[in-house]
Amino acid sequence: MNDALPPLRWLPVALLLTLPLSATAQRAYNNWVNPNSGRPAPEARKPKPAAKPQPAPAPAYRQPDSVGGKAVFLRVEQMPVYPGGHEAMQQYIRKHLQRPKGSPRLSGPVQVTFTVLQNGTVANAHVRPGTGLDARYDAAAVQVISELKGFSGGRRNGEPADLEVTLPVEFR
Repeated sequence: MNDALPPLRWLPVALLLTLPLSATAQRAYNNWVNPNSGRPAPEARKPKPAAKPQPAPAPAYRQPDSVGGKAVFLRVEQMPVYPGGHEAMQQYIRKHLQRPKGSPRLSGPVQVTFTVLQNGTVANAHVRPGTGLDARYDAAAVQVISELKGFSGGRRNGEPADLEVTLPVEFR
């Protein structure tokens, strides 16, 4: 008889174990009797913001002041090609690109924008705003691009056309 425990000693443990079960049962009963009880009111949904308008496609040409007022195209059917191709042009740039003397040693790309005219020469070379390294490095990159010659001219609608090109010049 000593092994028997008084029933009151297990009562708190039994209540703690059955409390989650009774709470779940009560919630189920309340939802069955009144489906909206105990639930928060639905939140009003915020309307989705209007879709941003798509930017207009880039124009195929622009009117610069520096190339005689003629249309300079940004997209053409036949791109101008340097003699020997892109790799030959990169070799020429690496061979003739000179690091400015007396300036700190910098490395990185300089984006140079230039126009390849119908006759294959380069005009209006300049550094794209915000893409340069230093004024002296930018000038060296523009100088080497300005010396490029012999491009085959670009064509648009079967006619020779001027084309604006942007090329990264890498200082290593």
